[in-house]
Amino acid sequence: MLLQKLKEYYDAGGSLAAGSEGDAASAAAPAEYERKNVPWVLRFDGGSATWIRTSDGKGAKADRGLEMLVPALKRSGQKWKPQLLADKLEVLGRTDSATPARSAELLLEFRTLIEGCARVTGLPALERVAAWLAENPLSPPIPDEAKPSDYVTFEVDGVRLIDLPEVRAAWALIAPQLAAKGSTITVDQVAAWCAAAEEGAAEAATMQCLVCGEFREPARIHPVDISIPRPVADQQLKVVSANNEAFLSYGLEQSLIAPTCRECARAYARALNDLVRNESTRLVVGSTITLFWTRSRSGFSPLSFLDKPEPGDVKSLLESVAGGGSPAAVDADAFYATTLTASGSRVAVRDWIDTTVGDAKASLARWFQAQRMADEWHATDGPPLGAWSLCTAILPIRGGKADFTQLPRPVPRTLFRAALAGSPLPIDLLQRAVLRARSEQQVRYATAVLIRLVLVTRHLIPEDSMSSLAPDNPNPGYQCGRLFAVLEEAQRAANPNINATIVDRFYGTASSAPASVFPRLLRGVQPHLAKLERDRPGTYRGIQRRVEEVLDEINGRTGFPRTLTTLDQGLFALGYYHQRAASRAEARAAADARRAGATNADTTQGESLPEEE
Repeated sequence: MLLQKLKEYYDAGGSLAAGSEGDAASAAAPAEYERKNVPWVLRFDGGSATWIRTSDGKGAKADRGLEMLVPALKRSGQKWKPQLLADKLEVLGRTDSATPARSAELLLEFRTLIEGCARVTGLPALERVAAWLAENPLSPPIPDEAKPSDYVTFEVDGVRLIDLPEVRAAWALIAPQLAAKGSTITVDQVAAWCAAAEEGAAEAATMQCLVCGEFREPARIHPVDISIPRPVADQQLKVVSANNEAFLSYGLEQSLIAPTCRECARAYARALNDLVRNESTRLVVGSTITLFWTRSRSGFSPLSFLDKPEPGDVKSLLESVAGGGSPAAVDADAFYATTLTASGSRVAVRDWIDTTVGDAKASLARWFQAQRMADEWHATDGPPLGAWSLCTAILPIRGGKADFTQLPRPVPRTLFRAALAGSPLPIDLLQRAVLRARSEQQVRYATAVLIRLVLVTRHLIPEDSMSSLAPDNPNPGYQCGRLFAVLEEAQRAANPNINATIVDRFYGTASSAPASVFPRLLRGVQPHLAKLERDRPGTYRGIQRRVEEVLDEINGRTGFPRTLTTLDQGLFALGYYHQRAASRAEARAAADARRAGATNADTTQGESLPEEE
């Protein structure tokens, strides 16, 4: 299904149909061609030949050469085959590693391929290039600054040969045969390949293509590699291949284990590359990349919501879903998303979502509703979080930044599926968030949001609950978290310069085995309360009131639990976070009231001075 939808995307023109900056070349590339940077052109003009250095036009120090559409051949191993009229300078003998025998063999194969194409097309220009390749030594010689990996192509009398329709048509016939296992290159063989293909007399076995469903000759090696950003993969990848006996099925080798005709293999790979290149259709998180697109290019993209959502955009989305603001045709448009990772040299498909734009929007709206959480001052709802921010809730912080090298691969996939398809988040995420809070002895905003997300998406708490302080919540874990925050508040108020609080010492035990530590903590808080009663009676009364309120909730129900489940530990973290935020809000309000009273007193005194004079 995924490959079929990718081919549909390619057939529709890729991202070009949406008017975005897609890869025009990939959508319009001839068969068996791809775009490459070619820094060298050997130009034949009359009886002379000249090496020309091309430029990519960017003016950079590392100029990679002019980008061109060139013949392409999927190659691997040591006995790789040359490409027609455009290849690395290795085929001309410029190499650092190949043996002299191999260099001579490559040059001969490269020249033979051009001679065979010259026979098929009848183009004298190709014979001119083949004659130059037969010279020993080559004259003019390859420039000293040219590297073995640099591409070179040929131009005769102002015509770039790889652009000729005859050359492109011939290469479309030659490349599939050249990629076959055990193929040899002779002039007669090249001519025979073209003749057999043109006459429809090729004897290669046909199989049913798993993409288009038609019986065609399958590609033994898929012709286009998948290029994925470096955080995900450090090499070009392929979706289907088998280069080891463990991967073979029913004696089928290479890509025949999943038969795909060359046309479909080329189409789906170019579609993937187009989606990867287009910044509006991809999102990389950790070592995964998620691609998304719509069938009719309706303009809907979840990128802004999944990456760094803006509160205004989220508000508009919620209002649109609630009010049915989108046109029916847009909401009915098919929406697709897939999450990929690298597995060696292969693309691993981790997830596939096939839904509609309307359903994706509705799911995103529920996703952000489930994220609602009071900010750290309990004043308003905190900001909506994207995938990157949510992932930080379970990652260690090193040097002030989350260490994404520790991110488990399944996490981004589960977040995207929950956001776009409404799937529940796994309980494993709750456990990871709880362990991160215990490790850090704190509950960050992102941690609280992720915990609530898991609980809401799994229907463990009502959708409209637990976004802010809930004094009457019956869960003992939640109330223990509240009490822990109040006791910490008392300690800090009594000792403003304290370096380590009860949270640094007891968070792990308090959040998992409350009965073993809270009686001790309640005894230890008494000296702090006595000090506050003497020095700061207002603060004392507020904290004492909160302690009594929470203890009434705990003692009036079950008392301190001996142990807390993972779910209760998550609620403990929420109770601790909510109570701290509410206490901060109360302290800020009291401070604002004191400042306002002092300002009014100063104003009154100032106004009375003229009367006294």
